[in-house]
Amino acid sequence: MKKLLLNLYFWPLFVLITMTAIMVSPLMLLGNRLLSSMDTGRFVRMAILIYGKALLALASPFVRVQVMDQRGDADPPLVYAANHQSAVDPYLFAILEGDNAFITTWPFSIPLYNIFMRLAGYIDAAKGFQHVKEKAAELLSQGCSLIVWPEGHRSRDGRLGRFKNGAFVVADLAQTGVVPVCIDGSGKVMPPGSRLLSPGRITVSLMPPVFPQGPKGEPETVRELKHRVRSMIAGRLERGGGAGPDTAGAETR
Repeated sequence: MKKLLLNLYFWPLFVLITMTAIMVSPLMLLGNRLLSSMDTGRFVRMAILIYGKALLALASPFVRVQVMDQRGDADPPLVYAANHQSAVDPYLFAILEGDNAFITTWPFSIPLYNIFMRLAGYIDAAKGFQHVKEKAAELLSQGCSLIVWPEGHRSRDGRLGRFKNGAFVVADLAQTGVVPVCIDGSGKVMPPGSRLLSPGRITVSLMPPVFPQGPKGEPETVRELKHRVRSMIAGRLERGGGAGPDTAGAETR
């Protein structure tokens, strides 16, 4: 019954909020162009962040998101490397503040969404790694953090897959810290292939940043960075997404 209520409540309001945002976006973009000096990409990214926060608040009576922030005082820009369990995962990054951009593929194929993806300056990984490296370096130099899924796809069984090198090459070239992000529970809230949400709890753990160690640009430096980040996420998943006895920074939203 709760699942039925959740979907009858959430999806009509999701459509209403999304269509309202799309309709007012031309006026917002014009206003930014005339009244503000903010770069269009940054402006759209901030608007998407607000949109994501609204959707998290909308789902919160049924889907509780617990954030465990252990990043410490690391300054942006950072590279956020997360495991991937569900289509809801990108929306969870509305928990972050500041300027953040995604490196991804499939949302660029969604009508209307893809327009805003490009306006935001998000990076389409389908264009090849050279494009990713160039765009990533540009965004990081502007102080914009990056969000990436090193597995490259959603896990079908909840288990952590193999990590690709791309995110770690980007971090190594920029000498930027990588924040391991463990998402646990989203695969039960909306499993891959499902179009319906289920009530539940999602834990998002933002772990301490890991920095490249070793000569810049060397394959071994990249492999070592990738291994450390994947091991931290795997360890957290084995504990059910929780940080064990040390839960400092936990916050439910």
